[in-house]
Amino acid sequence: MTNAVLDGLRSQMPDGWPSMDERHQVGEAT
Repeated sequence: MTNAVLDGLRSQMPDGWPSMDERHQVGEAT
């Protein structure tokens, strides 16, 4: 998935949703 897609998904999620952020960071790091 692209960063734009992840951003869109995160914007739809409620606050306090670290799993998406963590997976995004891991995806970027690798």
